[in-house]
Amino acid sequence: MSVDEAGVHGAIAYLLPTSRTNRRYVSPKGCLNFCEYAQHDVFLRNARTLATPPTLASHGFAIVTRETAVPDLDDSAQVEALYVPEVERLVQEITGADRVVTIAWMRRSSSKTRDDEQPPSNDVHVDYTTELSEWMANMVLGKVGDSASKYRRLMTINAWRATTGAPQDWPLGLCASSSVDPHEGVAYEIHHVDALPTGSDEPEYLPDDPSRPRSLDFEAFRFNAHHDWYYFPDMSPGEVVLFKNSDTDTTGSVRVPHASFKDTTCPETTPRRSIEVRTLVCFL
Repeated sequence: MSVDEAGVHGAIAYLLPTSRTNRRYVSPKGCLNFCEYAQHDVFLRNARTLATPPTLASHGFAIVTRETAVPDLDDSAQVEALYVPEVERLVQEITGADRVVTIAWMRRSSSKTRDDEQPPSNDVHVDYTTELSEWMANMVLGKVGDSASKYRRLMTINAWRATTGAPQDWPLGLCASSSVDPHEGVAYEIHHVDALPTGSDEPEYLPDDPSRPRSLDFEAFRFNAHHDWYYFPDMSPGEVVLFKNSDTDTTGSVRVPHASFKDTTCPETTPRRSIEVRTLVCFL
């Protein structure tokens, strides 16, 4: 594949301004979204061609060359026992953090063949609201006998690796943190239920429920022509993209809205498969 030095155009889903009931229900039998999206054509610059490579500090994302020593990333036991600690060490090395703890991990595929794979996420989002980040830090550190209050700075960073070789039919698009207004983002509620509601019994507004922390929300984004999009074409399984979802230090890059997109310039290829690990990064 010949990759355009400048970049590619891709269609990504932004939340419509008219979307009011931004909510997802998750049940044992599937998911149901109550929200309205519109596809927007955006230009994604080839991040590999920048004169100065993007960093976590400058753009909120970076690419790292690092082979995995895990024999089989399709084996969940190996991921838990070997890959998760490997990613924690990598993130700690790159950031200089005092502690890195995994929040969660998942596999994705553009042609789902396994029950434990999710499809690429085409909607523009970050994984945590500010409230969710705070709640998650307390929960994750509490489980390992630690406390969020002792750290001066906390970040959430995802480590994203393509497990199929180049080219990728559904690359990961990344929006530079500096192009995102601090007040952008709409809380998108996630509710875990036994049965999915129907349109007739799903209320526009839900009553306050003290037993349910709103910390389960993530943030969706409405279209902004100032958003500055990038991607890394032709990733190899020996490369990892690190990107921020939150940072308690708001003087620099804080969060990176992201979305996968169909690369229409990509020839017929093996469907993209990937694995991502979401980490909490702690600084004393």
